[in-house]
Amino acid sequence: MPSVLGLMELREARARQELESWTEVLEQAQAEVDAARERVGRARVGREELVSALGMPRLLPAGGGWVKPPSSRGIFTPRLLGGQGPHVVQGAAVHVVG
Repeated sequence: MPSVLGLMELREARARQELESWTEVLEQAQAEVDAARERVGRARVGREELVSALGMPRLLPAGGGWVKPPSSRGIFTPRLLGGQGPHVVQGAAVHVVG
C-alpha cells in the first residue's frame, strides 16, 4: 500500500497547489472589484457635484429606462432620487407634475 499512499500524497499536493492558484486569482479579482467600486463611487460623486453646480434636480431612470406615461405623447417622465415623481422633461427644463 505504500504506492497508493504516495499517489494520495501527490494528489493532495496538486490539489493544494491548485487551491493556492485559485485563491490568488480570487484575491486579484477582488482587488479589481474593489477598484471598480471606488471608480463608480467617485463617478457618482462627480456627477452629483456637477448636477448640484448646474442647479438641476437629480434624475434617476426608473427600472433602467425612462418612464413614459401613456398620455405623454413622447414626453418622458424620469423620477427624482428618493422616489419623488413623476416629473416631465420639456426641453432642458424639468417641471413637477401633479
